Amino acid sequence: MSDGMCADAAIHDTDGHNPHAHILLTVRPLDEQGHWQYKTEKEYLCVRNGEEKGFTAAEFKSAQNDGWEKQYPYKVDKKKVYMTPPATADRIQSPNAGTVRNSF
Repeated sequence: MSDGMCADAAIHDTDGHNPHAHILLTVRPLDEQGHWQYKTEKEYLCVRNGEEKGFTAAEFKSAQNDGWEKQYPYKVDKKKVYMTPPATADRIQSPNAGTVRNSF
């Protein structure tokens, strides 16, 4: 936090049996002068006909109509790989009765 991150903490025990804290952190960066930098958006890694491309949530809505599919992270052995859910059935052997579980 000394490098410009903001935090809000609330520590409480409302019923006397569950002391805990809620800590909220910003994901929007500050510059060296303490000014907010531009907001960032999550991008989805998508695939179409073997080509990969990143889309924001708003962009993905129209890209989906053009055949782009979201890829999700899966663990194969100890390696993280990105695949669309239908592709997992062909590429991952699971010890749990043939099911594939998203690892995240």
